[in-house]
Amino acid sequence: MVHGAPDYGIYHPKSTVAALEDLAEAVVRLGGISTFDRRGDVVYCDDYESPIERFRKWSSGGCSVNLDSQYAHSKAQSALFSTGGVATDYCVIYHYLPPYPQGKHGIKISTLFYEMVANASYYRLYSEHWNGAFQCRWGLEIDPKNKKLYYNDADFARAEFEDDFTFRTDLAAWWNNIKLVADLTTGKYVRLLINNREWDMSAYSFRRVASTTAARCRAVFVLYDEGGHAFTCWQDDFVYTINEP
Repeated sequence: MVHGAPDYGIYHPKSTVAALEDLAEAVVRLGGISTFDRRGDVVYCDDYESPIERFRKWSSGGCSVNLDSQYAHSKAQSALFSTGGVATDYCVIYHYLPPYPQGKHGIKISTLFYEMVANASYYRLYSEHWNGAFQCRWGLEIDPKNKKLYYNDADFARAEFEDDFTFRTDLAAWWNNIKLVADLTTGKYVRLLINNREWDMSAYSFRRVASTTAARCRAVFVLYDEGGHAFTCWQDDFVYTINEP
């Protein structure tokens, strides 16, 4: 239930969590999907285990996204992104979330770039958040082949900040854990974590502009084919957090 506002309120963001003691040990023992970085309050998660897809999707050409059991980071299924072998094609999944209160938000995802190291392609995650007064758009773009990381800047354009990062790509069992945190109040990123490395991103800005669009939020995941190669990647264990430190 909600806290800090009437339970019938529907026109403004309200707190959705209450403080609890640390449940980290219980999370690990029960096989929770948020064990990579447990900072922040989890307000949404998807382990792609349901036979019903809990995300919307669209694709161009012969691209597709479907639930798949060939590889999984946890449990039995993951989301499989497949391209059709045509340059500039893409496949997208996204999920609408409530317009949570502004502050520090986080997106965590596990990814398997099994074939992308040899192909001209990139993977992207981003979030869009409107609260009736501002629009925030923040995200990360990944190029495993060229070992580059990009963030989405104040114009929501691609801006490079790491040009030599090697992802786990050689074996199907080598998943990459990724978490990006941004402060929607200041328009600044906070930090990025990938596997055993963490970057301080507090000097980097994302798009935060005035907007009267009705309050809403969504998280988006995209696979782009830049070289015209039919290939796949997988993602699993999507977690969205608020109240990040």
